Amino acid sequence: MARLNWKKYQDQFDHFSAELLSENSPGECAILSRIHNICKGDPAVDLLILGTEAPLIAFLEFLFARAEGPYSSVFPLYAHLIGLVFNISSSLKALLNLNAADAIGNMILNKRGRLKFAIADQLELSLLLEWWPTFGLAPITARQVFEAVLQKSDVSHRIRSEEPDLLLRLLEVFPEFQSEFFPPEKTPDDLLIGRQNISPLPSQRRYHRLYANLLEQGHDLRQMIKEEENRILPIQMRRNTFLSFLVKQLHNGECQICAITDNLRDSTCKSPITVHHIIPLSEGGADNARNMLVVCLDHHQEIHNGQIQVLLGDQIEVIHSGGKCMIPSNP
Repeated sequence: MARLNWKKYQDQFDHFSAELLSENSPGECAILSRIHNICKGDPAVDLLILGTEAPLIAFLEFLFARAEGPYSSVFPLYAHLIGLVFNISSSLKALLNLNAADAIGNMILNKRGRLKFAIADQLELSLLLEWWPTFGLAPITARQVFEAVLQKSDVSHRIRSEEPDLLLRLLEVFPEFQSEFFPPEKTPDDLLIGRQNISPLPSQRRYHRLYANLLEQGHDLRQMIKEEENRILPIQMRRNTFLSFLVKQLHNGECQICAITDNLRDSTCKSPITVHHIIPLSEGGADNARNMLVVCLDHHQEIHNGQIQVLLGDQIEVIHSGGKCMIPSNP
């Protein structure tokens, strides 16, 4: 028998979710009864999945899809409802508590199963882990999730093979564990250069969607940058990668050095774009737009090799073999 597909009932679930969010303390019996009534007549309505009624599982799948991810402004609302569902089903809660690290690991590796819930980067993982107990679930750590990922059958082999997509994906989500999986003789730039024609990483796809949604809501790019600069990051995080993405948008995804110093290149640079912290974070530099320089990977490597010197003042001073130039600093 086919499983109960929540998409058939998303309009009713949307309406019901709005009702639940408007009530102070909806009772568990009332929630179950209403969900069953919405799905009444479906051939799979009486199925039990993981010891839980199929309509409740369908509603949970719907909520995870609507929650979008911890970056989303609607996430706290749907997280509240997700917690209600877990509290209704003790069997579902027990199962997820037993397999939480593995389930979150699947989200990171895009093996998300039936709970369509994406984790774009370290910040989203941190936010999700902060919210996890509010779902009524046992707390879990990033270390537990990281170890669960490493234990998956193909991951160790892919790490040994230095597969760029996997290494960069792990670096997006687990930068604090970089020494445990990233080749010591390589840099992220090396891997990015090797995957220029591969589809964007999950974080970039998420950032583009989030950026587009914020623009549709009337947010100004400079306002977004200020909001991200003011975001309080979890203690283990040193950089906000969505902020770096926004600064790239400020410069239309183009290298600031290429745009000013054509004499550094025989032709327009086509290498991927990254963000360089002028005063390194490891040396106390701030993770803000003013301390960022949008550069191509070629120039980024030349900066780190000492071929180009970058100084931060009222403007950004770029010193190279052909002289020097001034670039306006970011707001």
